[in-house]
Amino acid sequence: MRYAAKRTWPDRPKAWEQHGEADHIEAFALAFASNHGLGVGTEFEVLDKDSDDAALIPFRVTCTIPYTLGPVEPHTEKKVPTIASAPIPAALASTAFSFGFYMAKVALIIMAVMAVLFYIIKQIQ
Repeated sequence: MRYAAKRTWPDRPKAWEQHGEADHIEAFALAFASNHGLGVGTEFEVLDKDSDDAALIPFRVTCTIPYTLGPVEPHTEKKVPTIASAPIPAALASTAFSFGFYMAKVALIIMAVMAVLFYIIKQIQ
């Protein structure tokens, strides 16, 4: 039977990487993984060219010595929350208020110390 194979994760080439014949699809998948030196976790799919429905069978490399294949698990995309959609927690709001209050105190103390220093310098002259 004739087959074609290409990687799907983490790399995703546009063209089929290997074409060939084998007795069954698992033998072709093992040959593809070993010929290309695929690492653990690499996913690829094999196309059965002789079948009428042209089914794609996904495989995942689970071990490299010897090469063994396992089922493919679906990948989930990680969503990054945006500032507009994420509400500010109460703890963060109180932390921001406390930081602002602290900085205002520091600024007042610095201005008071500078005023005293200017007053002393003026009295010395």
